[in-house]
Amino acid sequence: MKILAVIFAVCFVGALAQLNEDEEAAKVNEYRAVCANETGFNDDNVSNIPVGNWITYGPKIQCYYSCLMKKMKIMNEDGTVNEEKTRTRMADQFPADKIDAVITKCKDLKGANMCETIMMILKCYDDEKALIGHLK
Repeated sequence: MKILAVIFAVCFVGALAQLNEDEEAAKVNEYRAVCANETGFNDDNVSNIPVGNWITYGPKIQCYYSCLMKKMKIMNEDGTVNEEKTRTRMADQFPADKIDAVITKCKDLKGANMCETIMMILKCYDDEKALIGHLK
């Protein structure tokens, strides 16, 4: 009977984790649609842009990612890195020392405007092999 209870508990926790991942993916898709509408950037074009070359693709994609990062709470409204949320999102994929190093290296980059700043930070994360979740 105890074995059955343990199996049930493991399955239940696994189902909740999948539900959370599905809910998060649905939210990100919603954010993508909102940000595409706000910036005029066609989200379908993202897959055609080589990772690391984002910053050279102009203001529409830069502002699209600025919008997306703010909606995901990875970036604050003022364009600064939300370190707590970033650490939480990266925790499943990277050790704490790597997270600290990447945040420290990338968080203070500044572009000509908020959109460019966020793209510079994302490019820094990519250069450090630390892109998270739905940004890969």
